[in-house]
Amino acid sequence: MVFKPASETHNNNHIISSRNVQSFDQVVAVPNLQALAGQIALNQPDIIMIDECQFFEIGANNDAGVFVLMIKELLTENKHIAISGLLEDCYGGQFKILNTLYPLAS
Repeated sequence: MVFKPASETHNNNHIISSRNVQSFDQVVAVPNLQALAGQIALNQPDIIMIDECQFFEIGANNDAGVFVLMIKELLTENKHIAISGLLEDCYGGQFKILNTLYPLAS
């Protein structure tokens, strides 16, 4: 399953696309981390893709530490996870999610 934060507004809520115009239209847009965790628990996907992960550390009901704990738990369940996002904001501030998850990448 492919997820993205509903607050990401570059595309339609059910589409992600790359800069070279490739797109995927089977996306589940979730408003916050709690909804993401709920969708994963409900659907039990073996492969999880999350786009624009930095949005899950800003806004109501989002927390970088909780996101990282959720990913670590999913990895112990042998889930295959692909995550994309930004390392820093437009002011040079670091997003915690990817910086914390990099050591777990394989």
